[in-house]
Amino acid sequence: MTSPSPSEPRTHSLYHAPLAIAGCAIATIYAVQIVLAGAGAPALVAAAASYVVAIAFVVVAARRDRALLGVRRARPRYFAGAILVGIALWFPMLVVVALIVPSPEVRPLEHLVTSAPAAPTLVVIALLPAICEELVFRGIAARALARRIHPALAVLATAAAFAIYHLQPAQMVATFVLGLALGFIAIRANSALPTMCAHAANNAIAIVLVRDPDASFWRWMTANPAIALAACIVVVVGGLVLAR
Repeated sequence: MTSPSPSEPRTHSLYHAPLAIAGCAIATIYAVQIVLAGAGAPALVAAAASYVVAIAFVVVAARRDRALLGVRRARPRYFAGAILVGIALWFPMLVVVALIVPSPEVRPLEHLVTSAPAAPTLVVIALLPAICEELVFRGIAARALARRIHPALAVLATAAAFAIYHLQPAQMVATFVLGLALGFIAIRANSALPTMCAHAANNAIAIVLVRDPDASFWRWMTANPAIALAACIVVVVGGLVLAR
């Protein structure tokens, strides 16, 4: 694994400022959700506001050096690889989580997904967090760390932070592995745009499954778990190979 382009200067701002921006953005997400929830705002509104405010914060904070955000063009193969990971990694992780936590409790987010209308749910739970979290964890943090430490350690560290950020133990397992894959792609592509696509696809599939547990593709996968697992692993590996 290689770090982002050496043409970008190794300045102090590439080390500490991006990590501070990422940390403040995460704190902003929590703070806005807590404040709005305490004020009685609907959960979907609180979630949407937290992501929008955090996105605005990082854009403004990086206004003097937009390269810090990692919002830059990437080769098509990175997008293809990221999307393959996004549409397939969820099933192997679901199998792993089921082995670790056989009967996870239904979380408030799952209740929100099933009770809110589909269109706003996809925007707030799939699209906005994909943009916001990829900006913070991969566009800013992973790329900045990869200039200071070994890129593999940068991916590991940001994947761990991404998992802890989600708070739920069962969800941490899946988000850690997803963070590893997305961090690898973001550093290879030197861009967070491909991983935004993968993240959105991953979230959208989760929403579909929660809202429609009788979906035809899910029925087939549960009826043929070994074949589905093998196929998903092959797709994920193929996506990572494309990114490499």
